[in-house]
Amino acid sequence: MRCCLGIFRTLADRHPELKRKLVMARIDKTPEQYLRSQLTLIAMLTVTFTFVAYLIVAGLFLPMIWVLITFVVSLALLYHLLLKYVEVIIRKRAKEIDRDVLFAGRFLLVKLNSGAPLSAALVEASRSYGVASKTFKEIVRDIELGTPLEEALEKASRY
Repeated sequence: MRCCLGIFRTLADRHPELKRKLVMARIDKTPEQYLRSQLTLIAMLTVTFTFVAYLIVAGLFLPMIWVLITFVVSLALLYHLLLKYVEVIIRKRAKEIDRDVLFAGRFLLVKLNSGAPLSAALVEASRSYGVASKTFKEIVRDIELGTPLEEALEKASRY
């Protein structure tokens, strides 16, 4: 088990951007935990595809090299696809936020023009609807936990 943890840590070191991407995707796992779960899924799917390929090859009396080819190709493709899953989630969130950002910006602008302080406008925006309200809730939570307003806004824009 200890050697497996080293493998996951080594793989996490090979993907230094993974930690930031997990935060952006709102996946509450460390890079090692995420890689462990994804590699477990990759292993199970690869074994399944290889077994199905074996059954087909044996039934059609084809050369067994096709089973090995299926194993290698499915392992490589699944590794590539399942590690890109985080980026898919990030793109989905970005599209949802982009759809709501205009309305959220107008809401904040109206509140600020009416004389409300920025922190109060953020609290009211966090009570609205849509994906943008979730982002505002995170900003308000960070501010309530003691993060300065500028840092909370910067963190939200970064992630």
